Amino acid sequence: MKADVFCRTIRENSGYSVRGLAEAAGVSPSTVHRIEVASINPTIDVLEKLALATGVRLELVATLDYATNIAGLAQSFKAAIARDDDSQLVRHAAEFVHRYDKATRK
Repeated sequence: MKADVFCRTIRENSGYSVRGLAEAAGVSPSTVHRIEVASINPTIDVLEKLALATGVRLELVATLDYATNIAGLAQSFKAAIARDDDSQLVRHAAEFVHRYDKATRK
């Protein structure tokens, strides 16, 4: 889940206003607002403060994303080759190219 959606969701579910959540978490209201409108990428520390203020535990899960970078793509190729799954090789390569193309057009 993206930080803006996470922040807005936990704030709304807890019944806090932007100012209320900021005060409870010990951050500025502008920080909460800027996270919610995706104008900043908060640190994990800030996200944890926001989560704890609303009674939510923040958990980070690392997952291999084959389309994020060339290292992830290489790992997915290695796994597909081990399973003899040629169709996955093509799908992952196409997704990688699609994401790269989309990112470079911004």
